Amino acid sequence: MEKTAEIGVAAHWVYKNNKSTDIDNNVKWLRELLEILKDESSNPKEFMELLKIDLYDEEIFAFTPLGDLIRLPAGSTTVDFAFQVHTQVGMQCIGAKINHLVVPLNTKIKNGDIVEILTSKKQNPSVGWQKFVVTTKARNEINRYIRKEIDENSIRLGEEVLVKTLRRMKSTALITEFKGNYSKFGYSDLNSMLKAIGTGILTVREIFNKLRPKEDKIAIPEKVVPSTFYNFRRGEVVLDGIENLLINFGKCCSPIPGDDLIGFVTRGRGVTVHQSSCKSLPLLSNDSDRLLPVHWNVKSSESFSVGLKITGLDYKGWLKDVSECISKENINISSVDIKAIDTIAEANVIVQVKNNRQLNRLMRKITKLKNIDYVERVGR
Repeated sequence: MEKTAEIGVAAHWVYKNNKSTDIDNNVKWLRELLEILKDESSNPKEFMELLKIDLYDEEIFAFTPLGDLIRLPAGSTTVDFAFQVHTQVGMQCIGAKINHLVVPLNTKIKNGDIVEILTSKKQNPSVGWQKFVVTTKARNEINRYIRKEIDENSIRLGEEVLVKTLRRMKSTALITEFKGNYSKFGYSDLNSMLKAIGTGILTVREIFNKLRPKEDKIAIPEKVVPSTFYNFRRGEVVLDGIENLLINFGKCCSPIPGDDLIGFVTRGRGVTVHQSSCKSLPLLSNDSDRLLPVHWNVKSSESFSVGLKITGLDYKGWLKDVSECISKENINISSVDIKAIDTIAEANVIVQVKNNRQLNRLMRKITKLKNIDYVERVGR
């Protein structure tokens, strides 16, 4: 009776009495593992780590609205359930209902739950799903999709880097020649070479110097004028219409909307975005063919992390006054690190702002507080 109460009458009956169903589920599970192993892009070490979850966790049993039994590891979410029903259902899930109630995608399923998955053909897996899915199948399918997206974006970015670099050199006639010689660099096709350029593994400088060794070494202009166009529509930085780039924001300068930008193609990490005035940029001058003009394309409601260093005369309630000033501007504080030496207080604060106008207004407000000496923007 205790077992029945734990799992649910129907699930317990199927589990104990319907041996063929149990065998079918095991065969299905083994087939899924074999499919993952056949995938050339799978990482063996990553696969074994993911497999541990399926092997050692306790199981739960839930149902589709049609009464089909779905077996999952304990702690599984509605996204795990969706992928267990069918890969396409998982790829296109936009929401879920548990026992007829709408729930977030990261909701954990309990024994005996009836789970309905809501789908849309316009939906694709999100990177954020990786934070809460637990099954090998869900993780593998999400990772495979993300790798494919990264590869496609890297190819598009590589094409853009190649064309723009040769255009700046006034050597656009070389584009066809460069594209046709991918095999000289050890690549099996053009896309593989473009992907290498897009991820920073190969540079246009290296291509030029190998194909034209007798000519002057490539001289690429070091200055790239960044765009100052801001279009508050999507949460991304874009390069001349190329959206969904694999990007990282430089922690050295923490760019926010309103800042002039410059992108730097980093080996294996896509594009790292800096302020055009970032002090790190002179260090990158030897690789100026990796610099790209990029611009903002974000929603006005999105927030970005930026650091502030606040210094002033220490007194009781100093941090309280600073915090209240920030709060009055409807700005969230992510972290605070404060220290006092003798009579001087210094705080490093990470705040969430929408753009540099909001940040500059906040800095002016803080500067007007009693006994504040100065406020400066710093990296994170």
